Formats: sequence, C-alpha cells, structure tokens
Amino acid sequence: MGAFCRECGKQLPENAVACPSCGTMVNGVRQRNDKEVREPKGATSWLKIWGVVATLLVLGGGGYFVYDYVTTNQQNSNETTTHVIEQAAEAPTVAEKEVADNEEMPREEIAPRAKAAPTAPKPTNIVNDYKKKLANVSVKGSSGAFSVDSWEIEHDKVNGTLYISADRLGTPLANRFFTLYDKGEMSVLKAWGKDVYHVSSELATRLDASLYISVGTECLGAYPYAMDHSMLVDYSGSCGYSIPILIGETKDNLILFDDEYVYYDDVVATPPPVSNSEYVITDSDRRELSASEVAGLSKHELYIARNEIYARYGYVFETDYLQNYFNAKSWYYPASSNNIKLSKTEEYNVALLKKEEERR
Repeated sequence: MGAFCRECGKQLPENAVACPSCGTMVNGVRQRNDKEVREPKGATSWLKIWGVVATLLVLGGGGYFVYDYVTTNQQNSNETTTHVIEQAAEAPTVAEKEVADNEEMPREEIAPRAKAAPTAPKPTNIVNDYKKKLANVSVKGSSGAFSVDSWEIEHDKVNGTLYISADRLGTPLANRFFTLYDKGEMSVLKAWGKDVYHVSSELATRLDASLYISVGTECLGAYPYAMDHSMLVDYSGSCGYSIPILIGETKDNLILFDDEYVYYDDVVATPPPVSNSEYVITDSDRRELSASEVAGLSKHELYIARNEIYARYGYVFETDYLQNYFNAKSWYYPASSNNIKLSKTEEYNVALLKKEEERR
C-alpha cells in the first residue's frame, strides 16, 4: 500500500518526491506549483518588520500634526478672545450710546478744570520795572524837564531794608538840580521828591521792607552857589563835593539838600517833634560820640543832633523848620553873625553824625 499525502490525503505514487495534486513535498518541504507563488520565510519576516516601522512613523507624524493643530487653534482662540474683550472695553455700551445719540438726554456735568494760579513775577523783574518807573519821574523846572536814569535798587534781606539810590550823579545832571536850588524853586524839587517817594514806598510795600532813599553826588567839582557855607564845608573833601540832594526813610524825614523837608510846608504844617527833651544829645559839645551811640538814633534825630551843635553858638538857620525848632528851645539865642568856630570835639561829632546820616 502506497503512502498518502499529508496535506491533501491523496495516495502518492511510488517513489514520489512530491504530491502530484497539491505539490506538498514528501519530505515536508512545500514546493511552488503553477497556480501560486510561494515566498521564502526570510522575506516575510523583513516585510513584517518594515510594516511595523512604517506604522509607527505614520502614527508619530500624525500625532505631531494633531498636537500642532490643536495648540495653534488654542492660541488663535486666546488672541481672538483678548481682542474681543479689548474691543468690548473700548466700545460704548448700549446705554452709553443711547445717551450720546439722544440730545435731549441729560449729560453728567464735568467740573471745569481749575485755572493755574498766575506765576508771581521774579524779584529781578520787579526791580527792573521799578527802575524804569523811577527813571520816568521828571523834575519839571523853569528851564525844562529832566529825570534821573542811574537808579540802583538793593534789597538787603538780612536787615529788611530796601535801598534806592542814585548817589553818583554826573556834573551835567547835578548842575540842573543845583540851579533849581539856587533859583529857590524848591516846590519843583519837592514835587519830584514826592513822586520818587511814592514809587519807592510802593516797591518797599511789595517786598515788605523798610525804605531808605539816597540821591546825590560824589566827589564833584560842582556845587550849589546858594548853599550855606557851613553846610558846604561839611560836604567838601579832597576829591570835591559830595552833596546830598534827596535823603530819607519816611515822609517825616525825607529832606532835600539836607535843608528842606519834602512833605512839610513851613507855613501850614510842622514836622513831628524829635523828642520832649531840650537836646537830642546833651553833651555833644564836650565829648566825642561813639559810632554805636549815634547808630541808635533815627535819621531825623541825627539831622537835629548835628545842627544843634551849631545852634549852641546861636547859628541862624536859613531853613524855616530848623530855625523854628531851635527858637522853641530855652537855651537857644540867635547870634548876630554866623561866623562861628567849632572845637575839635564838635567837628569830630559833626562828621560822625553826618557819616551815619549818609549811611542810612
């Protein structure tokens, strides 16, 4: 009995190598027949491996693209949401739009912006303005009008004093003042002095300062010919004459040429009294005064103290105010001549009192 094919079960011919029906090898090795192609086992294994790798690559790449797509969409979504929120914040609400479009709807009143306080002018600007004002003050005499344009203004904040001065008048301008003095046009000079004081006191008030005015010459050869000789001697020096034209601190002691009060008419008014005593300085004829002693006197007291040294000799004053003042003193007796001679002590005291007057 012959052998049978273990694959299809048909009887195999004798000495058959393979089954004629299905091609199965008698020894167990399958052969290809005409109807199918059989592949070796090695090729099948490599195909399986490459298939797994390809599958992994496809899955990995697809996962990356899916992740990128999701992330990008999420960012775009966030940006869109933020932009929409910002637009919503800027855009007016429906209620606000209705109020804006409806003219009859009352609006909330907005308080007007407060105006900035005006900037205070700088002190330098104020001083310059007042220098111009003083330069515009004219002396209107019989020979024409003129003015002083060389004013200096200094505010000493330590002692609270405002110094307004024109102490170095040149010869041409000084001579115009001297001519008015020589002609006796004191009313013209007084009117000018009042205007100067008005402007100066206005500035002193603005700066909350006390005032000292000084106008005159320094070391000039010119002088007023009508000035009393004793006064002229007081103002002379090796360099020439230094003559005060307008000096004072207040209305009460503002003086022209150390001779005439600006604010007092000798006929209708009397300046305020210096003191109730007979003398400002009782012994100025017997001892030398100290600088600290005379520094304690007012400008007006210095003026009287200096002239009472002459009054002791019976000096007859040309200024009505001074003459009336000393006529009221019990110790004063007018002399028949003004040719007097002061002692060394008295000369020293006159010079000291005059120096302190000029310093004010």
